[in-house]
Amino acid sequence: MNDTISRIHEESRQYALTANEAAQYLRRNNARIRGLTVTQNEDCRKVVTEFIPKNLHVHIGEDDIESAYTISARSRAEQATSSPSSRQVSPVVMVRFLRRDMRDNVIRNRRLLKSTKYSIVEDLTKLNMVVLKRLKKVTWCKKLDIVDHTVIMSKLAKLQLPGNIYNWIGAFLSNRDQICRYRGFVSKSTTCNRGFVQGSGLGPTLFVVLTLDLNTVSNYNVIVKFADDSTLLVLENFDVGVEIEFNNVQEWAGDNTMILNLIKTKELIFHNP
Repeated sequence: MNDTISRIHEESRQYALTANEAAQYLRRNNARIRGLTVTQNEDCRKVVTEFIPKNLHVHIGEDDIESAYTISARSRAEQATSSPSSRQVSPVVMVRFLRRDMRDNVIRNRRLLKSTKYSIVEDLTKLNMVVLKRLKKVTWCKKLDIVDHTVIMSKLAKLQLPGNIYNWIGAFLSNRDQICRYRGFVSKSTTCNRGFVQGSGLGPTLFVVLTLDLNTVSNYNVIVKFADDSTLLVLENFDVGVEIEFNNVQEWAGDNTMILNLIKTKELIFHNP
């Protein structure tokens, strides 16, 4: 009987996880903008397309957005007693982009909103929000493909390398073109200003340089970095908890134009028997 109950619980858990992954996949083109106020008479999509180029330096038009609408942060009671023409308090604007790469460009440039009243976050399911708050293992999205060359070169400059080595690495990363071949069809050549050459010995080394300044907030906690996986080891009941540590990782990711792969993140809790 106990084995049957355990099996049913495990099947239910697997079903919930599968449903959560599917729900998160459907949100892959979404982003939430916090702090952007929109009145009832304003076109939300137009407000967003004016905000993003001005504040994030990403060229975007209304045709690049499938939908945009506000989500009120106020309770229903507050909405009932407020003036219809008043602006929303602590608004959240939900934006669905037509293309994933457009959304990713917006997410990468959200570091430009630092020290402002605005912020941009991914549209997460409720389960992933719980994981986000208690996250211990961090996985980066396509780590070698999205590294910004300007970021890595600025970090190499701080290492005081010999000039010829620094220039050689810069030349190695510069002026590289990429094509895509599929079933006999070949795409146009495009210059790449991000990522490292796959299979090169230099790529993993440069990624190590990129993450040199990724450290924990508390000296009691530990971050273990291995390739595109970073594991946070956070002690219970100490000065800094996992939520603060993860916010620190998020801020580092924004500053370095990296994206966290929240779908592949896992939490593992150790406790005494």
